[in-house]
Amino acid sequence: MFSIMSKDGDTRIVWNKFVLDEINQAKKTFEDLIKQGMVPHNVGLGGKASAQEMKKFDPTAEEVIFLPMQALAGG
Repeated sequence: MFSIMSKDGDTRIVWNKFVLDEINQAKKTFEDLIKQGMVPHNVGLGGKASAQEMKKFDPTAEEVIFLPMQALAGG
């Protein structure tokens, strides 16, 4: 599942990891979100995003949180 955090709220996208068409669509969505400036993080223990950015799509990930790039910038 993708959890996409934006100023408009939290959007969720779910796919079945056993259905190739759904995996392909989730991968395309993953790549499109990155192009839009979103940063993916695999959810760690306790339901919190890990500090490490995901570099490639993992169809077996239980949950991926996408955060806007500007939300991660300090200053």
